[in-house]
Amino acid sequence: MPDQAQTNLIAAKSFVTAVERMDGSVLDAFFSSDVKQIEWPNLFKPNGEERDLPKLKTDIEKARGILREQRYEITRELADGDCVMLEMIWRGTMEIDFPPLTKDQNLQAHCVAIFDFENGKATGLRNYDCFDPFA
Repeated sequence: MPDQAQTNLIAAKSFVTAVERMDGSVLDAFFSSDVKQIEWPNLFKPNGEERDLPKLKTDIEKARGILREQRYEITRELADGDCVMLEMIWRGTMEIDFPPLTKDQNLQAHCVAIFDFENGKATGLRNYDCFDPFA
């Protein structure tokens, strides 16, 4: 039977799979109702953004009309008690023109996601996404 750190790691990786599928409907299984997600400044969000659970669900669903597909390659993972860290390479393909991005354009980002868990659900998530320059 996995210990709590490994259980949290499995939950964090399941969340990444839900994001890949652009399926916000399953997020209640991963997050506490009072979760706080912070996306630190990046090319898409120059001022960063803070989201609660309803906003996180909505934004994940919105990606479905903008991206054709997206995938995360987890390159490093660390689970220690109630904290999980995933280092990943994100790749996505645009479904539509979304200036300055164009349909069929491929994007890439180097990402770190840090999850804080309590009682088996994530109570916090911090994303550090470094996008490659847009070609």
